[in-house]
Amino acid sequence: YTIDELGKEHILYILTSGMYIGETSLFLNNKHTNFAEAVEDTSICVIHKDDLFELMDTHPTISQKILQAFRT
Repeated sequence: YTIDELGKEHILYILTSGMYIGETSLFLNNKHTNFAEAVEDTSICVIHKDDLFELMDTHPTISQKILQAFRT
């Protein structure tokens, strides 16, 4: 969700298993400014930009798979 200038919350997405958010922040020089709130027990995975870039340097084929995921 996001919060407008009057403090009202606006739902942007309802995510389900396997979905992700914030991916553009990994490749652009901006911060993810939206919020997420779990409505049931949830597990999450956090990927830091430096870790992702190191992984892509070590395993270049991962870069191709990431680009393919963005196309779908």
